[in-house]
Amino acid sequence: RAEAQLRQLSSAVEQTADAVLITDREGNIQYVNRAFAESTGFAAAEAVGRKPNLLKSGEHEPQFYDRLWQSITAGQVFRAVFINRRKDGTIFHEEKTITPIRDPAGRITHFVSTGKDITERNRAERALRESEERLRLVIKGTSDGIWDWNIATRENYTSPRWKEILGYQEGELPGDDSAFFNLIHPEDKTVIDQAVKRHLDENVPYAVEFRMRHKDGSYHWMLTRGEAVRDEAGRPVRMVGSLSHIHERKQAEEALK
Repeated sequence: RAEAQLRQLSSAVEQTADAVLITDREGNIQYVNRAFAESTGFAAAEAVGRKPNLLKSGEHEPQFYDRLWQSITAGQVFRAVFINRRKDGTIFHEEKTITPIRDPAGRITHFVSTGKDITERNRAERALRESEERLRLVIKGTSDGIWDWNIATRENYTSPRWKEILGYQEGELPGDDSAFFNLIHPEDKTVIDQAVKRHLDENVPYAVEFRMRHKDGSYHWMLTRGEAVRDEAGRPVRMVGSLSHIHERKQAEEALK
């Protein structure tokens, strides 16, 4: 039974998606699983007998490895993101946990390392941060206000610019859609509602000129454009768009008339 359990455990470790590496007390590699070979490019025969520094990339300071060794030799679990180098020279990021293993007498005899390759996740997160930063700069630099309306929750993100257009500071208006709609001229609310409905139901382009109340009590002409964001079933879940101040243009048109 013990042998059967050992074979079952060995099979599970060999087939796990995480890279597994086992060293002796001195750090000599005694075992690596299939996932280790696939993620690093080093076959078991190339890794066993060597030390884990065969993956060293040079990206970590010596103090990093000092902390690692001090922690695990003191019996503590060490967790960190390692910047390692594959056999072919490419760099990869690995989320790793190194656990000391003790014998029945409590002496540390081995270290078991499990690692998950997070290179693609890091790349995706970095791309997202860069995209968000570009969007932030665009929003900051544009002369138009930006809005993002969640149809289900009624939450309405609005960039600081549209509030500035109407004389408000950040934090002076609530975050739900009531702040936006309460400032619309009473005579124009029906126009807005109908335009939104036509866009959501019939996919008619959404572009409306209407008046909004400035902080000083006067009404200013605005132009809003937007588009629905739909789920996989085609149901609208959000609307995003811009808000432009066209008051001077409308005044010029009236004067021309």
